Amino acid sequence: MDSKTLLLAVKLIALLSIAYLVFLFLPLQAHHLLPVVSITLILIGGGSLLKYKQHNNWIEDKAENHSDTLLVKGASKARRSHHLALLLGGLLLGLIWLTL
Repeated sequence: MDSKTLLLAVKLIALLSIAYLVFLFLPLQAHHLLPVVSITLILIGGGSLLKYKQHNNWIEDKAENHSDTLLVKGASKARRSHHLALLLGGLLLGLIWLTL
């Protein structure tokens, strides 16, 4: 697991922990949690997908020797699906909140 994935997991766990505390100690304001979680998931997932889209515009070039850096322009399908799941999960939570 790389450091970016670990940082994302820590952020999501912190978000859920804060949401739990608000729900536990401020139950009358708990209905505000759903849009906050929704917006956070949309920003995390959508922001990551936009970063991958920006990388697709980079120009490919052949490496001269073993010290050159290798860059894979696109995200792997597994990683892209994780970010897409965050984005769609946030949109779904937002729609659920709107219908309540």
